Amino acid sequence: MDGEDVHDLGRRMPREPKLLEKLLTPELAATCAARLARAETRLYSILSRGPDYADAFYFHHALDLLAPRLVAIRMTGSPLKEFADNIYRAVCQELRVAFKAGRGRGLASFLERFGSSFIKVIDDLSLTSWVDEAYRRRLSLDSVGIEAYLADHAQRIHQERGAEHPLCTILPPELAEELALATRAERAYGSLMALVSRFSFRKSHLMDYTLMTPLTWSLISEEFVRVTKRRAAGLGRHALRACEDSSSGDEARSWIVKEAESYVKLWLERHGVRPPRSSLEEYAELFATGYEVVTSKLKVKEPSGYPSIKFSAKLLSYLSSNSISRWK
Repeated sequence: MDGEDVHDLGRRMPREPKLLEKLLTPELAATCAARLARAETRLYSILSRGPDYADAFYFHHALDLLAPRLVAIRMTGSPLKEFADNIYRAVCQELRVAFKAGRGRGLASFLERFGSSFIKVIDDLSLTSWVDEAYRRRLSLDSVGIEAYLADHAQRIHQERGAEHPLCTILPPELAEELALATRAERAYGSLMALVSRFSFRKSHLMDYTLMTPLTWSLISEEFVRVTKRRAAGLGRHALRACEDSSSGDEARSWIVKEAESYVKLWLERHGVRPPRSSLEEYAELFATGYEVVTSKLKVKEPSGYPSIKFSAKLLSYLSSNSISRWK
């Protein structure tokens, strides 16, 4: 499962082609669909070989999911046995979510055996040694400041900024160039603030405290990290809004701490996890500082933070007359 086209086959699968890709780039959509079909065939082949293969397959994924939560225990200095049940429930739920829709043949029986030997697993010397090494790597990673962190990702962000809007494939060349240029600044801002959110969440150890709960990573990411507007706002989006709407950095930091406190009460305290206030204050400081760095580098002047996108009358007329403005 680690040597396949997609690392961690099963828990991670090739994406399905998007509807817009099927309409505008059918060759790319066909390639995505074929890659997904090959991965599903390989997955079913592994799970069909018998219970030993299935157990080894699921145990590999369980250890992958378990390890970062054990590192989180180390980072916070919390007693492992006190949060062992939370962590066990989280790993089981992660596996159920990953292998839903008929992809989890033999998973239920594996989870029973995994539960009965869970304490033995987390006390295993090989796993403990791996966690110690990962803990040291985290300490090194957390020594990096926000500006250096963003600089390390600058090349990838630059490449994302250069990616064309899907509509560029069917627009006249001069209008396609306008659309691509107009959207790059907004993409860069969103990508960089997503990095700021992740960095602040991790370095403040707020991430470690959430990993001590039974919450799945997808839920944690949605409720604590995501900064986009596509769904109901979580902590990351509230923190970004605080930075964009506050008249000063101090006001933004105070606002972020209050939002973090409400999310801790809503999601963590019910599971016996209570981060120290210093963790929330550090999160606010890191997020606000990161926002200041990003807006300074991009020279953003719009009150909302996002650069204003203004299309020419010619482009707007073309989009309207060809009934594709809804895809903008």
